[in-house]
Amino acid sequence: MNRLPREARLERLGAVNAEAELLRLSSIERTKSIETKASFGVVVGGVLATANFAGLPTGAAWVFGAVPMSLTIAAMICATVALWPRALRQASSAFLESLLDPDLTEAAYLERIRKVKMAETASRDVQNRQRSRFAKTGFVLLIISALATLSVAMLTAALGID
Repeated sequence: MNRLPREARLERLGAVNAEAELLRLSSIERTKSIETKASFGVVVGGVLATANFAGLPTGAAWVFGAVPMSLTIAAMICATVALWPRALRQASSAFLESLLDPDLTEAAYLERIRKVKMAETASRDVQNRQRSRFAKTGFVLLIISALATLSVAMLTAALGID
């Protein structure tokens, strides 16, 4: 098996490390995008909950208004779960300290950095998939809640219920 010369191996490690950094940054951008959408879901849910509460029928008809309100609360819970902080596999201070080892070769240094970046990216990508599911579920519930709110408003208006 032919081994790459030292310079070629360092060049390859540098290129792989640069690509790992691009993947890490892309994953961070996906996280920010999901968090922005989930935040929007919480805000819209708050507006919809206010509208539901303001238009909540009184008397025995309150049950009609409880359905869209429950859906809105469920949507807000999903969005909040999508925003909830989670532990992330990132470089520790001990790891960074280990990089100062004077006996560490450049190749070993680049390889360690690459592994940490890839572990963080993998951890973040798993979280992004989980967060994305909750954010999407929240939006679906918001749409259903908005339709239910509209239906209840039309129904109570048609029946003359306050």
